[in-house]
Amino acid sequence: MSTNRPRGRAFVVKLPHHGSRGAYCEEMWLKMLSPEAIALVTPFSSGKKPLPSDEDIAILSGHTSKIYCTGPPRGWQPPRRESAVEKTMKEMCLTHRLVYGKMGQVRVRLSIKDSLDDPKIELFNGAIPLIRKKNTRGNKNARKST
Repeated sequence: MSTNRPRGRAFVVKLPHHGSRGAYCEEMWLKMLSPEAIALVTPFSSGKKPLPSDEDIAILSGHTSKIYCTGPPRGWQPPRRESAVEKTMKEMCLTHRLVYGKMGQVRVRLSIKDSLDDPKIELFNGAIPLIRKKNTRGNKNARKST
């Protein structure tokens, strides 16, 4: 870790590489983040192994109960096309990527004047909590975990 990093600890973190174990760094959780930091993750669900996996979520939940994802980490399959269509696409495009489903958003608001212990967390367009929160606080309009 950099010696030039700020002295304080972060209250919110956007997890790298879809929250997978390959990007997990325990030292970050212990030295750079506040206890029960709010963790934000974007899912990857178009590959053979959707991310974050259940195992990844279990590891992350050892550090915080506040993990939010911009969409479901599983359940999407690329559309099947006729072989002639696939062949034409391969000939015409160097690369292509399909994006389906809602692009969720997680909004986190912290008031420095009031209490950092009472974040306002709002979930929009399919964003979800990945694990049940122990204490549900925040904006009454925010979607709460069940």
